[in-house]
Amino acid sequence: MTAAVRSYLDPAITSLTEVVNAGAPSLGSSKHAVAEIQAVEQARRLAAIAAVDLLAQIDASRTFYDHGHVSARVMFEHVAGVSSAESHRLDQIRRMIIDAALIAAVWRKADLSVDKAALLGRAFANPRTRDRFLIDQKWFLKQAHRYGMHRLTKKVARWLEVHDSDGPEPAADPSFGRRRAWLSQDHFSKVWKLDAQLGSLQGSSFNQVFRAYVQAEFNHDWSQAEKIHGADTCTDLLARSNEQRCADALCQIAIDAANSDKPSAPVKRVHNIVWTADAYEELLRRWINAPARLLDPDTYNITDIDGHPIAAQAAFAD
Repeated sequence: MTAAVRSYLDPAITSLTEVVNAGAPSLGSSKHAVAEIQAVEQARRLAAIAAVDLLAQIDASRTFYDHGHVSARVMFEHVAGVSSAESHRLDQIRRMIIDAALIAAVWRKADLSVDKAALLGRAFANPRTRDRFLIDQKWFLKQAHRYGMHRLTKKVARWLEVHDSDGPEPAADPSFGRRRAWLSQDHFSKVWKLDAQLGSLQGSSFNQVFRAYVQAEFNHDWSQAEKIHGADTCTDLLARSNEQRCADALCQIAIDAANSDKPSAPVKRVHNIVWTADAYEELLRRWINAPARLLDPDTYNITDIDGHPIAAQAAFAD
């Protein structure tokens, strides 16, 4: 009978299992919390290093063929049950540290977060800038240690833009060709979801307008709160959250466009709500605090003129 295959990670897994079973420690101070965050992050980084090492070994041994896969990355994704995006970024790190010795040394000491290493791996994956990447390893490490993920992402993207130019003039904006926008409604929550992707110049222009409208909504909330709270006014006392102000700002842009004297597409907005008599009468009853009655789902209807459902209370209040 074949003996069970044991992993060289078994002792570490056993120890970490005991830690998890014991539960997170009580935190007496922020200093203690910082220490625990650093310890947990160190464990996560070491686990990621082990995962990348394993990917390298599977690739070198070609054992993924025995399991019926075309690559070590695909085998890892299948067996581990992770997304293709996760296995892809680990594989990009694996490929990077083969050639990028300076980054590999920092990675193996767990001095680089997985997210930052994956970002550098993505830059390394570009074959047109790979030679320059290897020359600029110290620069990348300096940026990674100096900045958080948001700023580092912008730095790396700018580095790629500078060094990956095709000829004397930069290539056409690839983001413009991928522009799209879609508005859809979830029938259960009745929430409208806006999904959009704009080109770099379009997005920059829209962001400038959008931010101005968001600021106007904030100024309105602050002014109203000051009338009530005076000098004690703070963001916690404002009537709306930032997310709500952003949503209202987007709607206000649409309202202002519809009310423009010179619109590109004139909109005749007639505010109609389609009700069934039973639904309207029942909401009237509830408004005067009469006992609520069940409505028949076969006849219940509250929509706009195009058939999109509207929340009953919002429609009635309107």
